[in-house]
Amino acid sequence: MKRKWKRELEVYWCPSLNVPVFRRSDCKGAVRLNLFLPRDLRPAWEGDVKHLKEIFGRELGRGAWTRLTEGRMAFLNKTSYIDHAYQIVVDGDILARILYDPLMERWYLRLGYLGAVRALQNNLIRSKVIDNPKPGEIVGTGDEQVALLDRSGKVIGIAIPKKGKLRVDKVWKHPRRGALSTRKQTLEDVYKANEKFIRELVKESVQVIHRGLLRADDFEKVVVSLSGGKDSALVVSLLDEALQRDPPVGVSSKEVVLLFNDTGLEMPETVKTVEEESEFFGYQLEVVSAGDAFWRAVRMFSPPARDFRWCCKVTKFGPIARYMMKTGSAINLVGNRWWESLERARAEPIMKMKYLPTVLSVNPILRWPQLLEFVYLIRNGVPLNPLYFEGFDRIGCFMCPGATQWEFKLLKELHPELWEKWENVLEYWRKRLGYGKWWSKGGWKWLAPEHPKQVMASRDKDEVDWRREYERRQTRVVFEGLEEGDGAYRVKIKYNKRRALGLAGILGHEVKGNIVKGPKGIYIFNEGEVIVKSKDKEEVFEAIRVIHATNACAGCKICETWCPTGAIEVVPEGNETKPVLVEPDKCERCRLCMYLCPSADVVADKLIGSLLYNDPKAWKRPTKPHKEKVQELAEKAWKYLIKNK
Repeated sequence: MKRKWKRELEVYWCPSLNVPVFRRSDCKGAVRLNLFLPRDLRPAWEGDVKHLKEIFGRELGRGAWTRLTEGRMAFLNKTSYIDHAYQIVVDGDILARILYDPLMERWYLRLGYLGAVRALQNNLIRSKVIDNPKPGEIVGTGDEQVALLDRSGKVIGIAIPKKGKLRVDKVWKHPRRGALSTRKQTLEDVYKANEKFIRELVKESVQVIHRGLLRADDFEKVVVSLSGGKDSALVVSLLDEALQRDPPVGVSSKEVVLLFNDTGLEMPETVKTVEEESEFFGYQLEVVSAGDAFWRAVRMFSPPARDFRWCCKVTKFGPIARYMMKTGSAINLVGNRWWESLERARAEPIMKMKYLPTVLSVNPILRWPQLLEFVYLIRNGVPLNPLYFEGFDRIGCFMCPGATQWEFKLLKELHPELWEKWENVLEYWRKRLGYGKWWSKGGWKWLAPEHPKQVMASRDKDEVDWRREYERRQTRVVFEGLEEGDGAYRVKIKYNKRRALGLAGILGHEVKGNIVKGPKGIYIFNEGEVIVKSKDKEEVFEAIRVIHATNACAGCKICETWCPTGAIEVVPEGNETKPVLVEPDKCERCRLCMYLCPSADVVADKLIGSLLYNDPKAWKRPTKPHKEKVQELAEKAWKYLIKNK
């Protein structure tokens, strides 16, 4: 079932200033724009315009972009697609859609109504009279877009070429408005049109910050997460505003710090922007770093994916948890917005941070559209990351699986050395998995055989074999099969038994040699196999968690950080690390360490768990420990640790 947005952003067009507005009441005669969700418009910056000129020029002829926009501002609405896609809004109507094909590494142009009308007026496309065209219908042959007209000469559709045939792409009903204005405009006009709404958003954000700060006496520090992106910059700017506007008593004396989580995957522009913003706002900057943890882990774990995000635990969750553990309790101001993702659309202004109950998350900018963020920050002279103006929609880890191949192409142009480093990793794994070039061109961003992955493989005349892929992604631990019988499960598995036995005591109090006895079963660790005697098959995977965590340790120390009794310690072994149960008598056998571990909870679960249960999405099985139970354990442990640190 397709997930739906919990909240929707409405966008209108103000004809008098020729810019978007977000409330109809803010502009007389405002017209609602019919856009795809999330409708989070932004300006087409210099870098965008450079590429748009190339795209329109290739499809329609040199100078086409300037002739169709007539030199006025364009606004981009990023939409869902197999990769990158935008609706382009000019003069209050959709000029075109552009779709990026990751396999062909090129953009495709699909003219909207305004684009078709202006292209026809400028003799950039041909026309064809068609009675009642229907989407998908073949209406002739050709290799260029064609405007479809009714017998009165009105543009009623557009046909696009596909394998030498013209297929109807869009059909429009009349009457249609087309351009709502042809007035030249600037960002200052966007501010003028939305000034009342911006003032309301600022007031609302300040109130949310004040609500959080009213509880400051219960916390040791005010921490603002600073990422080098526009959202966190806006939060710091609004915090300044809140501290100037009648702040709660005693808040100004609180320690306020900016916290930058350096994942080891940041682009140079991002690091520099963080430093510039810290200097601009005048707050102390503190940095937590994951170092090279990602690069060490990716060889063991295989590349992360949108449904295989072990990377977030290694590069973010671990370092931030250790920082917050030292801090004790904090108010954490975060730049989440509803229009960023389906998940963030569910956020509330003030929330308890997941797994960290002594940290109060304050989300003051949930309602802000990014267009108004840019306007507000630019008018106030706040340093902004130059990557936005090159065409990047998001700022973060440069190889994030949540990014698109188009953004990776921009990365390659700006920082070829960074892309080469990641491309070498992808090429190693592509060959190991036995896939074609499609996998390196975007297929790697999904672990399970999801539709986009299947489409890309099919277009490259390849196929997705999930079982073969999961088997080949295994490195330090290799699952080979499961036998059931005589009240026991016999797991054929390659692993280092000595390392596993160093942590196996978390499964039960009684440990004798290679045998562990606990309340849920008996676990026998042999060379090349593990025997589990239990009524619950899930206990087989619990033993595999221990094996994977000890044999493929990323060194993130999440297990050590969260252990409420200090029973676990991550120790070096050669050039690697491993978790060891150093105080067996202190261990409460809650297994929280394994439920939070990226190796045991993400990699083992999604690879070996899927093979064990013969299901590519076995991580969704109802028999595994429920996430609410894990969160309850984590929060209980955290409170205990903070109280007794």
